[in-house]
Amino acid sequence: MVEPLLAFAYCPFSYFYLYIYETWKFKEWKLLLYMIAVSLFAVGLEAVGEWVGVFHYKKWNLLNSFLVYLVTLGLTHLFYKLIVWKRHKSLQLNIEQGAN
Repeated sequence: MVEPLLAFAYCPFSYFYLYIYETWKFKEWKLLLYMIAVSLFAVGLEAVGEWVGVFHYKKWNLLNSFLVYLVTLGLTHLFYKLIVWKRHKSLQLNIEQGAN
């Protein structure tokens, strides 16, 4: 019963990750610390899920999850920056075309 509901937990997790990033505008090493903190938070939630019996690992552990969260958050961040850059570039092009 709980397992299907967990699928909906990952979208808000990414949304709030990006929302907090945009609000605080982390740069350089603070961004890395932020990603580590969010990954640790996610692993903590996963540990609680394992403790209550939602997750059952065979050849997996929480260290693997931590590394996957770090990589996933890094890729999410890069993808977000690409979207923002493309949007900014598109808006600049529209402004330049409108000025002519």
